[in-house]
Amino acid sequence: FIITVTDNKVLPQYLAWYLNNPAKQYLNLHATGTVIRNLRKDVIADLPVQVPPIEVQETVINTWKNMIKEQQVFEELNQNRKLLLTSFINNYTH
Repeated sequence: FIITVTDNKVLPQYLAWYLNNPAKQYLNLHATGTVIRNLRKDVIADLPVQVPPIEVQETVINTWKNMIKEQQVFEELNQNRKLLLTSFINNYTH
């Protein structure tokens, strides 16, 4: 489905965050199928969306973006630690 925001009371990035986070449990609960999960159009149309003021939506979006950046930095740090440990082992076993 393509979901388009037509109301200026909802920021598209907020809706994306909402669908991927608070609404995920609702969507998983209403999905059908075992191997390939499907959602009926009416399930999505009936999804209750909490719409706070624009300022709150912007705060949620910025916090979400920062969280994603933080996760990327932690993943990079973890990879660097693994490389460092591997290089220590390789230097002392050869």
